[in-house]
Amino acid sequence: MHASPGETGFLRIGDLAAACGVTPRTLRYYEAEGLLPAPPRQGRAIRRYPPSTVERVRRIQALQMLLGWSLEEIRTALQIEDRLVELRTAYYGATAPEQRRAVLQQALELAGTQLARVRQRLEGLTHLEQELEVKTARYRQLLAELEDPGSRT
Repeated sequence: MHASPGETGFLRIGDLAAACGVTPRTLRYYEAEGLLPAPPRQGRAIRRYPPSTVERVRRIQALQMLLGWSLEEIRTALQIEDRLVELRTAYYGATAPEQRRAVLQQALELAGTQLARVRQRLEGLTHLEQELEVKTARYRQLLAELEDPGSRT
């Protein structure tokens, strides 16, 4: 990790890319697509990413691999997650019960939206799984019939 004295802990784009197993081009693309906030730059426009960016990139990768979401869907999910972080801060900063209640209502609505999106994707995957189970059972049956022609049902 390369850092100048005032930037201890900040990562250059190549270091961040290596830490996340992606290319610098991918990071620039994520930034252009609004998935990563634009990092502070110093001299010669060198990007300096805070260490928390590693977790954000890994989150993007997880949403792509686990749920197969498009970048637009991921952007929406990240915006919701960012808003939930803001609401958490607001909750702990609020002293009046009615303020906390309002914050919790917003958080509940956002988390519910996210949960519905995940469940929708899971339903699609479950349907696909069931289709593949039927196909594999049929292929096994056909193989068995070829091996023992007298066993046809």
